[in-house]
Amino acid sequence: MAVVLAHPELTYLAAYLGRLRNWDERSAVRMQVRGGVVGLYGSLPMEALALVVVPLAQSAAGTDLDGFDRTVSAGRLRDVIGNPGDDATAVRELRIPDEIAGPASLADLPPRSGWYPGESALARDVSEVLATLPLAEPVRDTGLVVAYHSACSMQHGQKITRQPKELLAKAGFVVREPREGHLCCGSAGTYNILQPEISAKLRDRKVNNIEATGAEIVATGNIGCITQIASAAKMPVVHTVQLLDWAYGGEKPAEAAGAAAITST
Repeated sequence: MAVVLAHPELTYLAAYLGRLRNWDERSAVRMQVRGGVVGLYGSLPMEALALVVVPLAQSAAGTDLDGFDRTVSAGRLRDVIGNPGDDATAVRELRIPDEIAGPASLADLPPRSGWYPGESALARDVSEVLATLPLAEPVRDTGLVVAYHSACSMQHGQKITRQPKELLAKAGFVVREPREGHLCCGSAGTYNILQPEISAKLRDRKVNNIEATGAEIVATGNIGCITQIASAAKMPVVHTVQLLDWAYGGEKPAEAAGAAAITST
């Protein structure tokens, strides 16, 4: 059995599995695949559990892996990954080691009904909620050109791709999508700390694609992406909700001071 992962996820897993092995050479991880996402539960000292969730590469999404569930040696899985390399855009097949018994804690968790408590079904991104509401017409006439960056957490993890763009367009913004929108901006949780050089390459590639759209401002739904892209972009970067609030009568985002003016209707 194998899963296909992109370079940022492979590097992140390599660091995570390496720490588990350093704590205890006998450490095990339980790997599950559901909805195009890989979840790994690692058994730490004192029977504590640590969860890592990463998206499958696009080429692997939608395959017959859904429902995969296996407990393996953290050390052996780390050896299978080997050296992730320096190509930030690489995608690689990762063969999963044979199953081992593992500690009882991994057999109990995560619950087979899902990775999260039952209440998690009620949790939604703000764009999902707004898309269900009968919003009035925006109170400002705007033709501002917005580059929408789809965060990995949203497009790969939560499977939210349509709602933010439709909301921005309905609010009067001209929405443009950068090339290679599926690629990470390099933030990826702690990836920009663990792998700063590769993270910077991903960031610069993302910023170049964004600036090529000719947009005046960038909108995204993830604070990590905002911080990462803003560190190199020549245009302001804001949360999608800030632009929506602005168009519907709220205050102009401070970050958008240099963007073209939006006039009241």
